[in-house]
Amino acid sequence: MTSDALPGANLSNDIPNPKRQTVSFFVKLLSAWLAMGFSVPKIAFVKGKIDD
Repeated sequence: MTSDALPGANLSNDIPNPKRQTVSFFVKLLSAWLAMGFSVPKIAFVKGKIDD
């Protein structure tokens, strides 16, 4: 995602630089979550509370 890039940022042309996530990204993300059985993995390596 390059929508938050600073003005004048020099982005490489050898990889895609979309402004927002694509539909195919969300399809892949949902497919992976479906394959996990819609579970939320435990994150054991984070110590303490994550601020919102």
